[in-house]
Amino acid sequence: MDFPTTERQASFLQLADRLAEAFAERAGEQDRSGEFPYANFADIRAAGLPALVVPVEFGGWGGDLLDAIMVAEHLARGDGSTALSFVMHMQTIGSAVEAGGWPQAPLAELCRAAVERGALVNSLATEPALGSPSRGGRPQTIAQPIYGSDGTITRWILTGCKSFASMFPVLDYAILPAALEDGSDEVGRFLVAVDDHFRVERAWDAIGMR
Repeated sequence: MDFPTTERQASFLQLADRLAEAFAERAGEQDRSGEFPYANFADIRAAGLPALVVPVEFGGWGGDLLDAIMVAEHLARGDGSTALSFVMHMQTIGSAVEAGGWPQAPLAELCRAAVERGALVNSLATEPALGSPSRGGRPQTIAQPIYGSDGTITRWILTGCKSFASMFPVLDYAILPAALEDGSDEVGRFLVAVDDHFRVERAWDAIGMR
């Protein structure tokens, strides 16, 4: 089957192609210098693309998995690294919507931020001792509960180290798996706004992966 098959798909791909043209002009120098492609993500935000897979009920474009795949493939024609990183944003929101299980308030906050200000998100899960959490295992990142006067948990303090964080220089939100230190022996996933409480250690050359 040839794509696009609908006018809606065609409009998504036309937008992706325009962005890819600009990405391609910068890609060579960024590969040589290792510079993060800030301009690429500024273009993505300006185009409204972070809203692609956000449901219409939150003001998004309501794109599906096929839309996301096609857009990523066209973006990659200009810069594969940027496209792959943006896939992580789409995957994070798309899986949250499709799989369910999120409380409504943080899901709505994340989706509306993507629509209203082009907010970007990624899940930061891989750790030095754990490796990929897809293989199982308990993260060494911990979440310490803070209790109110009535004995209920009012907030959590997270402490830990992640091995890498694709797209981090432009992330607005991070999803952080952490071992809960509340006696439950469970692992929680926290939606955290990226701010100056994070510290980045530039320990290796990412080559073409930015």
